[in-house]
This record gives sequence, C-alpha cells and structure tokens, in this order.
Amino acid sequence: MPTASTLGYRIKSVLLALAAFGLMILLPNMVSGVILGVIESVALRTGGYEALAEAYGFLIDNLNLFSALVYALFGLPVFAWVLVMRRHGRGATQMVPSVERLEQVSFCVRGVARSAWFDAAFLGIGMQFVTTFIMILVMVLLPAAMEEYQELVGDSGLLDYGIMWFISTIVLPPLVEETGFRGLGLTYLKRAGVPFVVANVLQALAFGLFHGNLVQGIYTFVLGLFMGYVAHRSGSVVPAMLMHAVYNLMGTLGSDVLYTLVPWLPFWVELAVGAVLSLGAMISLHDRGGRPAASS
Repeated sequence: MPTASTLGYRIKSVLLALAAFGLMILLPNMVSGVILGVIESVALRTGGYEALAEAYGFLIDNLNLFSALVYALFGLPVFAWVLVMRRHGRGATQMVPSVERLEQVSFCVRGVARSAWFDAAFLGIGMQFVTTFIMILVMVLLPAAMEEYQELVGDSGLLDYGIMWFISTIVLPPLVEETGFRGLGLTYLKRAGVPFVVANVLQALAFGLFHGNLVQGIYTFVLGLFMGYVAHRSGSVVPAMLMHAVYNLMGTLGSDVLYTLVPWLPFWVELAVGAVLSLGAMISLHDRGGRPAASS
C-alpha cells in the first residue's frame, strides 16, 4: 500500500486533483446540454415546435430554476466522489496501520475556531468591495470584456430575487463549488505534497476557468485564493462555504440594498472598508482565527 511519501502516490494524487478540476469545469456544461436535450425531445414529441417554444420561454423566465437544477445534478457526482475518497482513505488506514492517515475533505463545524467563522464572513464582505475595484480596472483595461460580462449578468437571472434565486445563488454554488475546488482538488494536491502556496494558486486558477469568461475568471481567481486560505487555516470547507455565500449575497442583494440606503457613499470608502475587513480577517486567520487543516 503506497504512502503519501512515495512518488507514485504523489503523481496519482496530482492526477486526481486535475481530474476533479476537470470535472468541475466541464460537467456543468454537459449537464446543461443534457437537460436542454431532454426538454427539447419531450417538447417536440408531445407538442411539436409550439411546445418547444413554450418550454424555452419558460426557461428564459425561470433561469434561477434552471441554474439550481444544473447545480443539483452536477453536485451529485462531486459529493459521491468525496464519499468514495473518504471511505478509501479510512479503509487504507484500517487495513494497513502503518499507512499514513490520509488527509480528507473536512465538513467539520465543531472544532473550527469560533473566530474563523467571523473571519470568513468578513472576508466575504470585504472581498466584494475589493472585487468592485478589480472590475473597475478591468473596465479601464478591457472595456469589451466588461461589456460582454455586463450583458451576461443582465441575462443570467442573478438579480431576479426570490426563493429560487436564493437556492441557485446563495446555497448551491457555495456547497458544490467549495466541495469540488477547495475540497477535492486542494486536498488531493496536499496529499501529493504540493506546497500550499502552489496548490492554492492551482485550485484558484481552476476556479477562475470554471466561470467561463474573462472578467469573472480574473476576480474569481483572486477570490479563490482567499477561500482556499480559509479552508486551509480553518481545517474545513464549511467556513469557505460561508465566505462564498456571504460574497454572493453582497454581490447581488446586499449591493442593491447598500446603494439604495447610501447612494452617496464614495467608492474610496467602499475600497477602504473592503481592504480593512479583508486584511483584518486574514491576519486573524493566520495568528489566532484558525487552525491548520487536519485530517478528518
């Protein structure tokens, strides 16, 4: 039975990390295609092109429902992979006691430092303001890319608030994406002995590619670095899920509420608040807010 110190095991772990990243990047589009194919097939068989037009009209009016369905379906193999990974790791340790205990994807809530939860939430708020600054830079340097991104957001249903919006924006993306990128991918890279700084950059790059456009790819790469650090220092992906959920909330409903209440707020104040919250949370995580990632 190989240990985490053998070259073969390290290579296997790197390949599994790349496979996890590939699954996360490719599977959503594949699932979307299958869903649309099934809808088209059923509509044509039951009512012809008129029914197909009605079906597509329904989807356009309910994009959050479609997004939630995609996340739910492609999240199933992600969580199934985690279960198999954990069972394999426990089985290896039980069968051969001399085998090193393999680091696992942790969903721990108990045992995570209380301050780590506050740090994760503050980072979610702070990084949203920092993201605004990043997007302004992109708008200046790459105006065509920003225009394309704004059209994408306008057609995505992100601002159609309601129950399905909450599920498809605040609940499912943090659960599935953190499990895949900061859970599976980052854990396999750690098992391979890849230094955390390198592993964190790799998973953040994959996270940026996952979003499929240049503007989101840039700011989600930066965001992924911070969420990877949160998962690493807290020893669990759950605080990273909290950060992700708060970030998504602040980028949609939270921003609308903020700009409605204080439309006069200068941008430099937002940037300063974001920088202070993010820096303070990072210092807290490093010094006292978290604990090194542990096996579970």
